[in-house]
Amino acid sequence: MDLATYNMWCNAIRLMPICVIFLAWPIARPFLKPRTAILVVFLCGYFSGLLAVYWYWEFAFYNAPTEEIAERIGMKDGAPKMMAPFVMPIYVAFFMALALSRGA
Repeated sequence: MDLATYNMWCNAIRLMPICVIFLAWPIARPFLKPRTAILVVFLCGYFSGLLAVYWYWEFAFYNAPTEEIAERIGMKDGAPKMMAPFVMPIYVAFFMALALSRGA
């Protein structure tokens, strides 16, 4: 895999939870009560965010176009994977507030 394709896939994985939040809200809103819709969208965003973090690190390491990139990713301490369950609610809440304010 060349570097441009690798970067494209890494960025797509990073954007996945944001896309899920912005797509889940218009889908859930007409069918659920407002509080239930917010909870469903929050949980979808949270779990898709966790999936994206773990998927990104695995993809970035195993599909790195050069050995130097793979070594650099392999030497990192794994803090994003460890902190994702605790930081993801803040991330999701921010993008949910953005989606709600835009009327998405």
